[in-house]
Amino acid sequence: MPKHPLLAEVNAFLARHKMAPTTFSRAANKNANLYARLRDGADIKHSTVLAVQKWMRAYDRKHPK
Repeated sequence: MPKHPLLAEVNAFLARHKMAPTTFSRAANKNANLYARLRDGADIKHSTVLAVQKWMRAYDRKHPK
């Protein structure tokens, strides 16, 4: 199964902020399995992708690197 396209963006975010995947998943989507689902190429709703991207942008503004 192919990886979800959002995964590269999330991996860059995790590296930039030295954040664990489960910490990210819980904070960004209140779902500890989000990262695993992305990694496994599971179907993710478009609204979830947009919400996660919005959360990452907001986090980046509050915690610049």
